[in-house]
Amino acid sequence: MRKEILLYLLTLLCGLSLDAQSVITDQFFDDCDNFFSRNVSNDLIDYQQIKNDPATLLALIQTIDKADISQLDDITQKAFYINAYNLNVIKGVIFNYPLQSVMDIPGFFDEAQHLIAQEKMTLNHLENKVIRPKYNDARIHFALVCGAKGCPPIINEAYKPENVDALLERQTQKAINNPDFIKISDGKAAISKIFEWYAEDFGKGKAGIINYLNEYLEKPLTNKATISYYTYDWGLNVLPVNSNTTNEPSSFATVNDEIQTLELSPQDVRYYVSALYDKGEFEVNIFNNFFTQKFKNPTGQGDKFTGRGTFFTTFVNALFGINKRLNVGFDAKIRSVAENFNTAAEPFEAFKFSNNDKVNGSYTRFQPTAIGPRVKYTPFKKFGNISVQQTLYIPLGKNLEGSATKGFADWQGLTLWNQVFYDTNIGDHFGLFAEVDLLMENFTAPFNENYYWQLSTPMTIIPSYFPNNKVTIYALVGSAPQWAMNKSTADSDVERFYVPYNQYGMGFKYQFTKNWLGEILYTEFINGTDRVARTFNFGIRYIKR
Repeated sequence: MRKEILLYLLTLLCGLSLDAQSVITDQFFDDCDNFFSRNVSNDLIDYQQIKNDPATLLALIQTIDKADISQLDDITQKAFYINAYNLNVIKGVIFNYPLQSVMDIPGFFDEAQHLIAQEKMTLNHLENKVIRPKYNDARIHFALVCGAKGCPPIINEAYKPENVDALLERQTQKAINNPDFIKISDGKAAISKIFEWYAEDFGKGKAGIINYLNEYLEKPLTNKATISYYTYDWGLNVLPVNSNTTNEPSSFATVNDEIQTLELSPQDVRYYVSALYDKGEFEVNIFNNFFTQKFKNPTGQGDKFTGRGTFFTTFVNALFGINKRLNVGFDAKIRSVAENFNTAAEPFEAFKFSNNDKVNGSYTRFQPTAIGPRVKYTPFKKFGNISVQQTLYIPLGKNLEGSATKGFADWQGLTLWNQVFYDTNIGDHFGLFAEVDLLMENFTAPFNENYYWQLSTPMTIIPSYFPNNKVTIYALVGSAPQWAMNKSTADSDVERFYVPYNQYGMGFKYQFTKNWLGEILYTEFINGTDRVARTFNFGIRYIKR
């Protein structure tokens, strides 16, 4: 690795000393052609051979870095950009080889910067902000090769100005009639995720995609054909090497062989709750929940709501990747409470963050209430979109459950929160999240006459809409059946079931950058006639991956 980087830097420095720009001539395309013909075989790339002798690749990259393409016609620029994309993908692999998938390289598509014609950009920017808008040619997707077996195969020749259109047509025809790429049987067509990720390039919707495919299919589909998308193979498009080669990875199994992951496009930056982080990756989340409720005086005053309680809780949690199937971290809660059972308290009194204990039923409290470890893992090797998270809350402080002069702040005993997450995409712009919990609250509190514990199974369903890769709009529906609550250990008064709380709401997430995600959420509770409650939530999440 150091050798290749050093060679690249030396080559770059030597080039800079000769001239500041590179002129793209026929020689550049001939050199690309020679490179691909030597290193591509059977639609696969001999990365090991390139790594052993990277000089030719690095010389081509140097030319791409310093290229002046301002005077080139559109067709020559088109050929230049296709070769520049494919060569920079190979460069990114070589600097990290051996590996099993480009997805194992953090930020491979949307973070790593490349110099393309003297302009810094990511691979995603080159594809989605330069090539696709400029040429509006769906055939591009059969020429840009992202380093995966699921991509249309790379060819062992360069795209040149004189042949770029013919090669694009040939590769599109070849890919669409490849039974491993477009799988047709009994009126059903299983097609590549490329047609879903870039649906707008292929006419949008089922009808548009079928029409596009029929332009090239030797046996056209009918309009009644069923379209589905098979799992994308992110395994590296590597040419197998001899078994005695020491740098060969132990296995070139595809991602699907190891873990069934969410089907995302290379440029996708969506956040999925069920996803885990790999080694070196982590997240830090600060989520703020403002809960406010109005309730009737327990002595009874008709239908009038006379009391108010407000809780402002800040959850701080972090999660660190051990590997793709195991993450560990911690959780902490800080809470400010304001409650008055006799009269309606100020709506935002909890934001005073004060401690004023009173004997007439009105009080405020502000303090850290709990901290504890968290573990998250995928229990099923083949289903990476199902994960389990367990958090143990350890109480901080005394009299958290309240007394004559203090109101409720949190449970005094340990609380174990078991969560099961499931995520799935529904087409390109929709997703579904489901969560089922087993919540054991206060299960180790001191045994006395005021001891409360409860067991509940909260359930949440969140359908989401993704208008683009940065925005998520979602709805929330939840319910939390309470299965057992011991109200007094002295007489074993156990209530086996009581009415659950039900919740619904709407939320919005925005991905400011690859690392920063913001979220707001509003919910309403349906808890019967003795109270009305709602929450206002906002959070910020930092993700390093």
